[in-house]
Amino acid sequence: MAKTDNLNIISKKSKDIMNSSESRKRKIKKVEENSKQMPKGQIVSSMNHKKKCSGNQFSILVPSYRLITLTSSLVFLFQYLVLNFHFVDAGAGCSMHNYCSGHGICRNSYSQCDCYEGWGATSDIAVYKAPDCSQRVCPPGRAWGDVPTGVTKAHAMAECSNRGVCDRVTGECICYTGFTGDACQRMTCMNDCSGHGQCLSMKQLATMPNALPLSNETTYSGYEDGITWDQDMIFGCLCDSAWSVGLGEGETQTPEWFGPDCSLRHCPSGQNPDTAHVRNETDCQGVTAEGGKGVGQTGNLCHVDCSNRGICDYGTGKCSCFAGYYGEACNQKHALAKGG
Repeated sequence: MAKTDNLNIISKKSKDIMNSSESRKRKIKKVEENSKQMPKGQIVSSMNHKKKCSGNQFSILVPSYRLITLTSSLVFLFQYLVLNFHFVDAGAGCSMHNYCSGHGICRNSYSQCDCYEGWGATSDIAVYKAPDCSQRVCPPGRAWGDVPTGVTKAHAMAECSNRGVCDRVTGECICYTGFTGDACQRMTCMNDCSGHGQCLSMKQLATMPNALPLSNETTYSGYEDGITWDQDMIFGCLCDSAWSVGLGEGETQTPEWFGPDCSLRHCPSGQNPDTAHVRNETDCQGVTAEGGKGVGQTGNLCHVDCSNRGICDYGTGKCSCFAGYYGEACNQKHALAKGG
């Protein structure tokens, strides 16, 4: 049925209701006039005496009959409109919610807004949802901290991963220091590795033989809902090095650049000239690497700053040799120098 036809039906029903109301008023007025002509002793209470009029009962001498008649008419009209013509002012029930701000659908039956996704939908995860759909929600991520629900169960999802504040105007997370990502779901690397390293996730670092602490190749992934929930969330620096780093032959157990932000630099390594006849201090075969997770293979090298014959300036990566020693790595000894 066309909308115009529906509106014509509503208009007709309204007129019928009003005509019926006027007819009732005339009948009630007639009853009142008759009651005035009755002797006072015959006037009875409206609670005990009722008279039928055209199949409907109306109380005699009821002061509020007009209110009752009008109320019943309005109730009938409202029910008729709700049951048969939902399209008439579909958002009227949400006027107090600014008609859902254009970001949701009004449910007239309970005068509430069903907001669109990103504006407070039931599927959205947010600290706060505006009832009128006027404010944005931000992306969720695994919470960095929340109430645990199991020994091996991952953290629940949370807006901005519980490491940021949601901007309700833009729908973007303002992350706390040290966190980044659209949902603040990743750690940043300190000082962006100072330009001397790569910022990598735990998942990536676990598979790299040159990542510290040195160990045999392994993995840290596959259980995002469990023990490896943070595999793509925690990041760290893999520092650069002018020499190969690892546990294998020809590799050194220590990188050139080091520190949590790769801001420090090791000095050149060499054999201590005073112990060369006893042992090679740069031989790391069978030596457990720092961190206790791996052992040097045959031909593996230890890094010995300044050959143990000088002081390394980790800011510049240059040696200050002890008296009687010289060379870039202080591994040369003057003929007249004492020691050994």
